[in-house]
Amino acid sequence: MTSKVTRSQSYVSINVAENTNSLKRSRFHIFVRKVSNQKSSKPKEKRLSRADLVRLFSLAKPEAWKLMGAVCLLFISSAVTMAVPFTLGKVLDIIYTNSDNVEEARSKMNRLCGILIAVFIVGGICNFGRVYIMSTSGYRMTQSLRLRVFSSVLKQEQGWFDTRPTGELINRLSSDTQIVGQALTTNISDGLRSTIMVLAGSGMMVKV
Repeated sequence: MTSKVTRSQSYVSINVAENTNSLKRSRFHIFVRKVSNQKSSKPKEKRLSRADLVRLFSLAKPEAWKLMGAVCLLFISSAVTMAVPFTLGKVLDIIYTNSDNVEEARSKMNRLCGILIAVFIVGGICNFGRVYIMSTSGYRMTQSLRLRVFSSVLKQEQGWFDTRPTGELINRLSSDTQIVGQALTTNISDGLRSTIMVLAGSGMMVKV
C-alpha cells in the first residue's frame, strides 16, 4: 500500500493506493481545524456603578432607623470588647503597685471587678440587640426584595420564560435575594466591627 500526502492550508489530503482485495481507490480527506491564536473570551465581571449602589442601598431605606440603632449598639459592644485588655492592665497595676497594702489592693480589685461585670453585662445586651436588629432587618429586606422580583417575573411575556431556565428563576428568588439581604446587614456590620477593633487596638498600643 502506498500513500501520497498533500498538505493544504485548511486540510490534509491522503491518497491511498488500495490492494487487489480492497475496494476501489478512495480518497480520504482529513480536515485539520485551525488553531485560533486569539485569547479565549472570558466573561467580563460587571462592576457595580454608582447608580447600582444607590439602588442597592435604597432597599435598606425602610429599615434605616433600626440599622442606625444597631450600629450604635455595635460601637458599644466593640468598646466593651476592647476594654478587656485595658482592664487587665489596670488589674496588674493594682497587684504590683499595692503589694504592701493588701487591704487597699483588695478593695480596689473588688471595685474594679464589679465595674467589669457590669460592663460585660451591658456589652452582652448590646451585642444581642445588634444581632437581633440586624437579623430581623435583613429578613424584612429579603422578603421585600423577593416580592418585588416575583411581581416583576409575573409581568413578563410568555417568550421571556422560554429563554430562561426554571432553575435560574428559582435561584433568583431564593439564594440571590438572601445574599443581597445579608450584604446590607450582616456583612456591613461585621466590616464595621472589624474596623472599630483595629482602630481601637491601634490607638491603645500607641497610647501605651
